Amino acid sequence: MKSHISKLLHRAALIATALLAAAPLCDAATIPSKGGIVVFTSNEGDSDKFAVANEFVSVETFGMTSTFKFANGQSRQMQPPNLRAVVPYPDYAALTLVTEADWDALEKIAQDADAAAQKYPKSATLMQGLKATLTTALQKHQQGYVVINGGWLSKEDYAKKVTDTKADYVAQMVLSGKMYKNVRLSAVNGDLVKLMHDGGFANVPLADLQKLPDETRKPLAKTNPRLASILGYKAADLGSSAGSVAAANVASAGTYSTFSYTIAGEQVTITRVGTTETYAIDKVPAGYLSNNPELAQAVKDHLAKKNAK
Repeated sequence: MKSHISKLLHRAALIATALLAAAPLCDAATIPSKGGIVVFTSNEGDSDKFAVANEFVSVETFGMTSTFKFANGQSRQMQPPNLRAVVPYPDYAALTLVTEADWDALEKIAQDADAAAQKYPKSATLMQGLKATLTTALQKHQQGYVVINGGWLSKEDYAKKVTDTKADYVAQMVLSGKMYKNVRLSAVNGDLVKLMHDGGFANVPLADLQKLPDETRKPLAKTNPRLASILGYKAADLGSSAGSVAAANVASAGTYSTFSYTIAGEQVTITRVGTTETYAIDKVPAGYLSNNPELAQAVKDHLAKKNAK
């Protein structure tokens, strides 16, 4: 039984992955957010028809004992044969369903819910509710949609995003005799440019990047159109796919999700899709700092130098 429960929970975890940036919500199904449904009896000898069902928010298993925590804060320890079945809810907020294997895993949960409803009559209401929700999602998939981080996206838009991401990195670039792989413009701080690459981050002189040949410099500019001007290009001239990962990450222009920044003197300039904001070095909103560790560190270092004077 422990193995069966573990497999069910593991199956739910497998289909809750993040492959791409957040997708816009579009007719998302209303899906419960609790951890799952547990079916159990009060007495070992009770028949299946007396088994009851309840939603749980978390479960911990030690040996043959599983402790289920319910939404009202109460907990209950159970062991077989009192513990009859567990059907988990997937992690819908982070759910990504793209491949047929992903959708097969979701369909298997619906099948498990259906089987439990038939075997344990008192669980039917909860199980059928779960199955109905999953069936709605499966039908929408058949209509040509996938799920990215809990949001619906048409297969056509998803395919476009996958194609567009090819412009988001420069596969290889040699700078001052050093080879960098999968390079992307990250930020500008005065005369230094921060590059993100497979090895982490590198601060390189802007002047060195400006000396690169066009066949290298332009693809690098495409990785972050907001910074394209430092390399002598206009974002509008770089093609629709330029910087698609950065653009795709922005659910709306009013969020902190994706941005670039520059620090000049005592001011920080934040650039997001469709807007630019400027703050004093010690007045940058906490949301920006928490969502961009690089910016947080740069501000911290700048303030430390200022206070040391």
